[in-house]
Amino acid sequence: MAKLYGRPVDEASRFALQPILKAAKANTEHASVKKALVLKKNRKAPKTQPSHLVGGDPKNPDYRLLHLLELGTEPHINAGRFAGTQHPGTTAQPFLTPAYEAHGDEAVKRFGQKIGPAVEKQAARLAKKGGL
Repeated sequence: MAKLYGRPVDEASRFALQPILKAAKANTEHASVKKALVLKKNRKAPKTQPSHLVGGDPKNPDYRLLHLLELGTEPHINAGRFAGTQHPGTTAQPFLTPAYEAHGDEAVKRFGQKIGPAVEKQAARLAKKGGL
């Protein structure tokens, strides 16, 4: 099963999520956010249930700040180096949520357009090799 669906699902998912990734990058003016946003595969997911997402690249140090920009922060008392000082909070500057809301349906359609022919192609390839 994994042989039949792994590669086609990976390709279809990457294809389908491109509009969301592009829109999320277009929704922010922060260059560091644009660099940190990537399309990635969940390597821990079972091979029969591949999972892809648009999010922060852990190799980029700015990925740790994406949720703070997306959701904003409440006013709070700082700890650590600035212990005891008051942080005024920040307003949310969403970039990923609007991208998903605008292009989520399109992603589903693009996935459907790509997955059918890709599965048929992979099945034919495996049948030719004697893998099915």
